[in-house]
Amino acid sequence: MWQARLAATFGEGLGAIKHRGPDDTGTRVIGGLPGGRILALGHQRLSVLDLSSAGRQPMLDSRGRVAVYNGEIFNWLEIRQQLQGDGYSFSTRSDTEVLLAAWDRWGTDCVRHFNGFWAFAIFDPSPRDGGPVLALCRDRFGIKPLYLCIDDQITGFGSEIRPLLTACDKPMRVDPDSLMQQMIYEMQPNSPQTLFENVEEVAPATWRICHLSERRWVTMEYWSPRATPLRPRSDSQALEEFSWLLEDAVSMRLRADVEVALTLSGGVDSSAIAAAIRSNRHEAVKAFTSRFRNSPQLDETRWAAAVCRRTGMDHILVDVEEIDLDREERLLSRHIETIYTSFSQLVNWQVIKAIREQSAIKVFLNGQGGDEVFLGYERYYVPHIRSRGLWRPSGWHELIQCARHSGRGFAELLGFLAYFSGKSLRQWRYRRSASALFQPWLLEAPSRIQVDSLPEDKRELTIQETCGPQLQRLLRFDDRISAAFGIEGRPVFLDHRIVEFGISLEGHHKIRNGWTKHIVRRYLDSKGLPEVAWRKAKLGFPAPSAVWANDLLKKRVEAIRNSEFMRSVIRAGADPLELTHRQVMALILLHSVSSELNWQPLAGQPQSPAPA
Repeated sequence: MWQARLAATFGEGLGAIKHRGPDDTGTRVIGGLPGGRILALGHQRLSVLDLSSAGRQPMLDSRGRVAVYNGEIFNWLEIRQQLQGDGYSFSTRSDTEVLLAAWDRWGTDCVRHFNGFWAFAIFDPSPRDGGPVLALCRDRFGIKPLYLCIDDQITGFGSEIRPLLTACDKPMRVDPDSLMQQMIYEMQPNSPQTLFENVEEVAPATWRICHLSERRWVTMEYWSPRATPLRPRSDSQALEEFSWLLEDAVSMRLRADVEVALTLSGGVDSSAIAAAIRSNRHEAVKAFTSRFRNSPQLDETRWAAAVCRRTGMDHILVDVEEIDLDREERLLSRHIETIYTSFSQLVNWQVIKAIREQSAIKVFLNGQGGDEVFLGYERYYVPHIRSRGLWRPSGWHELIQCARHSGRGFAELLGFLAYFSGKSLRQWRYRRSASALFQPWLLEAPSRIQVDSLPEDKRELTIQETCGPQLQRLLRFDDRISAAFGIEGRPVFLDHRIVEFGISLEGHHKIRNGWTKHIVRRYLDSKGLPEVAWRKAKLGFPAPSAVWANDLLKKRVEAIRNSEFMRSVIRAGADPLELTHRQVMALILLHSVSSELNWQPLAGQPQSPAPA
């Protein structure tokens, strides 16, 4: 029975994600299911394709199927044409209607046809293989979030955890092991585990299908990175294929019935996207770049300006230091729902906020994933040099080249080699820092967790970094930040064709002569931007971390000391004013999210005493 209490909490939970889709609200309640069950579906719409009411959700087809859907199928036009050839007709310009028709035509194989990102649910009252089903699915790389809350009485799913628990009338309880995994190692739990008890995450590239007659769940993986073999290419073949893939991925991601922008850091990845937009002869796009007037060592505007001059983009600078730091950081923590570890997320927050203030813009492209697919982080120098043999002439030659062509000096790279070559030193450093901050009982369970090693095989390294937990964390941050402002971010480099190309690409196309992301740099060079292509320093979205951390600590130190939750996790005698920068960051950001989400003290050992 659709109880009044559950109906109220469902509506409250749906309203709590209105920021994700401020343009429309839709609900559908389906009764008459086996066991007298009720299925309630709700959707907050961000109108990007077919802005009319015809595209509203939940969307019903002629056979009684219902879909709720977050994301975009970028090749929806091509799929619709294919389905029209098979006899299907369409009444909207919405990719949701294409999704329902594709499910009817191909069943669970429909996602193999999709180029995009998504988290969707389809209720099918009469599928081919029996009774009614509820089918949940998430895109290949987990760009769009999808969470489940399951117990004996209720099953709920949604895009964010706190609204999901509200809708299911469940409390938010932090799992201590998962919390310490994040705090010590800066790793989010692997799917299906999350930071919270009673909430699991649908894994990327996965179907979760509930057969409602039996309330039986089936899990199916539909894509695997290891299905893509290594394929040799010449330099010219590699560049030609990459150029076509990047420009076609950009072309698809420019499809929208609203204005599209670009976040342009001035780095290699976002600059390559800008060049690809120009190659598509697309109308002028606004490019947004963070500016640091007071911290010139962090400012990349000159590189971004050079890209905009070359591509004809309208360049908009965002002064991220002009910020109500306490207020904006609290809002960021509230929306992210977990602990982030770098104020670069706050810089990103400010840039996305500026985009949304341009009222017509609802979509932007970004370069997330480029570093993982084409090995752009400087830590990847370590397995690269080791693969050449550190004690052989070829290894020393590569070490010298890496020192010349990176923002690191020779001595610093030697330090990188020592630090990243094994797990034990990193493991010891992480735990030593945590033991000075957290209560001893909290450090016991995470002792079995191991940090990742960096494989020397570059195909394996690409797979690990692209499909592993580190990129998952960044994608979560990106999703929450863009959704907070009712705007959609589209990571171009996570077009599955580009990822499969990257997996199949030989290592010397990724790191060569000390240059990371060599194939992307060559593309930029071919587009007339050599000064950006072969720049050494890599910043991304930098932040004045020390200044911001000190400012926040001064403002919040008493609140941190008086917080019941913080006293349940922080070691007795730990003085916030005597901690390292890393520990201060952990303290500030943990207090921020715990206070914004009203986390209850962890039960384990006695709390640290309140200050006198």
